[in-house]
Amino acid sequence: MQTPRLDRKLISEGLRFVATGGSTYLVYICVFYLLTFGIGELSALVIAYTTAAVLYFVIAKYFAFTSPSRDNLYVEIGKFMLLLCATTTVNWLAFYCCRRFFSLDVSIALFMGILASSALSFIAMRMWVFAGK
Repeated sequence: MQTPRLDRKLISEGLRFVATGGSTYLVYICVFYLLTFGIGELSALVIAYTTAAVLYFVIAKYFAFTSPSRDNLYVEIGKFMLLLCATTTVNWLAFYCCRRFFSLDVSIALFMGILASSALSFIAMRMWVFAGK
């Protein structure tokens, strides 16, 4: 039976994915707050987001999904950038729908947006971005 092995691999990737997301989020927050006072919020936001996105790609590729192949690095970067756009849109839409149509608290709506975009991100990274050839 191959199912237990697949389940272990999936669980392992899932845990590494969560660790990757959590650590890059912490970097994002730290960079943002460290730069905010020196260069202003908007510039700090752009630099923090870019730093976190680059770090997230590298950690996801080499740690969460262990995709050491370099043959298709530029293709993976392109897919990753498209996925960032898609997950950001899903996050905002989920937040908006939770607030507008279900009148949920802001914290719950934020969490639902993160949950929806993270689920999309995990599935797409595993099956599309870092799936290999």
